[in-house]
Amino acid sequence: MSNITEFRRVPIDSLRLPSTTLLHHPKKQLAKATNFLNAFGQNPPVIDAADGEILGFVEIWLAAKGR
Repeated sequence: MSNITEFRRVPIDSLRLPSTTLLHHPKKQLAKATNFLNAFGQNPPVIDAADGEILGFVEIWLAAKGR
């Protein structure tokens, strides 16, 4: 383990939801995230572990996957 930030592009299907979901993302929040992605045409980074488990920004991943 290191403190170096690594940015990499991976296929969206290689990521997976966390095994323990702490937050619930209502449909309204997912709709806002989808509108954001459609309006600006860019995908913000999603934080994931080396094994592909999403650690942060699950709603962005769900919105991107649903487009």
